[in-house]
Amino acid sequence: MPRWHCWNWFNASEPRAQGANAHQCLGRIPLEGVADWRNLSTLDMPRLAFVVQYDGTNFSGSQYQSNARTVQGGLEAAAKLVLKISDQRMRMASRTDAGVHAHYQVASCDTHVDLTPKSVRDAMNANLPTDLAIRKVHIVPDTFDPRRDAVKRSYAYRINVSGVRSPFLHRTEVIIRSKLDVESMAQAARYFEGVHDFASFAAIDPSYEGRSTVRRIDRFSVQNTSNLLGRWVSISVHGSSFLRQQVRRMVGMLVDIGSGRSDPETVTRLLENPKLGAVTTLVPARGLFLTGIEYPPETLDNPLEANDAHDTGCFVQQH
Repeated sequence: MPRWHCWNWFNASEPRAQGANAHQCLGRIPLEGVADWRNLSTLDMPRLAFVVQYDGTNFSGSQYQSNARTVQGGLEAAAKLVLKISDQRMRMASRTDAGVHAHYQVASCDTHVDLTPKSVRDAMNANLPTDLAIRKVHIVPDTFDPRRDAVKRSYAYRINVSGVRSPFLHRTEVIIRSKLDVESMAQAARYFEGVHDFASFAAIDPSYEGRSTVRRIDRFSVQNTSNLLGRWVSISVHGSSFLRQQVRRMVGMLVDIGSGRSDPETVTRLLENPKLGAVTTLVPARGLFLTGIEYPPETLDNPLEANDAHDTGCFVQQH
């Protein structure tokens, strides 16, 4: 008979703030199916990197908060049980706001528990809620820093232009019923490419005082996509790093352009005359995905990231 153990997401003292369905344990798993905890050969695993996915709907962002449900908090709760860590914070590659989703987030921590990467993944997932999962575990150098070592990040935004809410995708898209001029949006998106001061597209944040707001965008695309479930305007952006709310404000500007409230040249004017918080249109968080993080090959295998914004949950046909 196999020995079974169920790792519970809940502590008795913790309230079920978001409802049981969002937090439930994924079930029981046999210990023999994960690893023989007594007879494993010793592995030197001082630092692990986790490829993480989550539905951000019921999270108050990725970064730990003592009084709110976060991605980092969820990972740390599972790691305390599985990896026996109690005095360290998980390091995260990219900070995502409340409601933002991730196909490819990276976190890391140190541990000396003798488990293979696959066993760590399976044991961690058994302790995580259904809206948060670890896709893969890597053994990385002990100097690895998921944020500082990243050389490129990718985001995608999905706008439903079908005029009908999808019961399957409504948590991960934004509906716009007015007609959008996708060609003008695509033209404006190309103006973002290159190295620019993006202060106009950043949130007003005192921490930016005295710090550079110059960033590099390698590719920014806008296209029509569709399948049997509906039609979308799909937006994807790839760059070195991003300021707080930068992607959502850039997309907001593109929506203004596509709706005829502004013109593509507005992007150029805002980049040439940067002013913190100049762009005030902020699209909802639920349409945004973190889709990829790239590292030097000697540090971490690069992701099989979603190729573009349309690859965020359904198969589509490009137009």
